[in-house]
Amino acid sequence: MTAEILIMNREAAVLAADSAATMDQRTFNTDKIFRLSENQPIGLMIYNSPDLLGVPIAQIAKTFRRKNKDRDFQSINDCIMAFLCFIEGEVIKKAGAVAFEMEASAFFNKILAMILSQHETVKQHGFLFTAEQTFIWLANNRRDTFFNEFDDLVRKCINDKKDVELYESRSNKAMTYRVNKALIGRVNEAFDNFTTDIKKQIETNGSPELNVEFSALIEFFVNREIATDCHTGMIFCGYGASDTFPSYQEIIVDGLTESGLRCWSHNTSNITYNENAVIMPFAQTSAIDPILLGMNDYNLDQAVNYFADFNEFIVNEYDDISFDPDEVANDYRQFLMYLRRNVLSSYIDSISIMPKEELAIIAEALIDLCSMTRKMKNMVRSVGGPTDVAIISKADGFIWKKRKHYFDKKLNLHFS
Repeated sequence: MTAEILIMNREAAVLAADSAATMDQRTFNTDKIFRLSENQPIGLMIYNSPDLLGVPIAQIAKTFRRKNKDRDFQSINDCIMAFLCFIEGEVIKKAGAVAFEMEASAFFNKILAMILSQHETVKQHGFLFTAEQTFIWLANNRRDTFFNEFDDLVRKCINDKKDVELYESRSNKAMTYRVNKALIGRVNEAFDNFTTDIKKQIETNGSPELNVEFSALIEFFVNREIATDCHTGMIFCGYGASDTFPSYQEIIVDGLTESGLRCWSHNTSNITYNENAVIMPFAQTSAIDPILLGMNDYNLDQAVNYFADFNEFIVNEYDDISFDPDEVANDYRQFLMYLRRNVLSSYIDSISIMPKEELAIIAEALIDLCSMTRKMKNMVRSVGGPTDVAIISKADGFIWKKRKHYFDKKLNLHFS
């Protein structure tokens, strides 16, 4: 995980990110902020997975900047489209058909992992290496109950995410339908090639509809904007050549289809004459939200659930009192959300008039606070290491306020 924040007003945009990257319970330092253009002040900040098809995004971003050094991007969206097309041309096409086969198999494991993560045994003990190996272990050791449990989890996954928007490609819906059908077919093929022993157990112990249901689940996931645990979040921020004020757009990249990346726009915001400030945390926000909102999502849910239980107790205890506990709890949630918006609004008012150097100080302090919070709670140090801070303005361009290096800068004056 990671902690990142973006702050914008009419003068500048600031990106700040920690350096920690956790793999197999080990933590390393890595780069998460990059300059994308030589001509326009545009930056990229990433979170979650730091590579695409095994190629580091740091390498992709720096190569993109070098190969487009003479290009003018009229808007942030122009830069985003060019960057995604660059990935498809430089990374995916070079990897060839093998990459798609690997991604189809990986997508199968991602969906399987998403389902199994809700299983009680996995919640308590975690995964046994891959999701597929965990499935096999549970099938062999809990064959009396596992397949019915898995069947229920599949149905629950579909029901919980039924309102998620349909995935649409950057080109057109017809193309999306064609390539997604291809991906669905390949992922289903991975399921069909499941070990013979497990296939027999599914037929013997599972419900007759399990294969059909799992295939339906694959199609459901592929065709919706549902990110798996291995997705990459990309925040593009800055100014195009025709922009007066900064803007940002968050893109989720999660796998690929036969025609290119599987990606979609998640969040976007523009500074305008009416909207004069934005502050937005990304990735691990649990320590930043209490400051910006007064309460994070977990504590809000806990408060509402406690209030709902108390209301239900009152209704059951006293015959002369009658009201709908769920309706009252929902009103209470809306009231807490209103209070959170008021807290955030006070910060927005201050940020809108701050100079860019003050924005950078606030951004760095929020990331450092998130890191310190996790340290004091004895949690896994998935947030930490040096904090990188970049200031992006129309007047001065892309400026590093704070940046770590793995080398001595005095010995590498050519580096930029």
